[in-house]
Amino acid sequence: MTIKRTVAILALALFLAGCANTYRVTTYEGKVYETKGKPQFDEETKTYRFKPREEGRVIVPQKDVKEIKELVD
Repeated sequence: MTIKRTVAILALALFLAGCANTYRVTTYEGKVYETKGKPQFDEETKTYRFKPREEGRVIVPQKDVKEIKELVD
């Protein structure tokens, strides 16, 4: 792979990472998470999965989610 191609791929990856929208997930218990990207719904397990701004991954049952709201930068 050429250096130009490698630099172009890295620039595109950084651009796309910066374009990820932030969402706020609020539970009925009052927990609030800000996510890195839109929470994904798993139809089989009826759960939302997402990466919070902090490290790790979170899985929340659908029945516990009060609101998912996209935050405008």
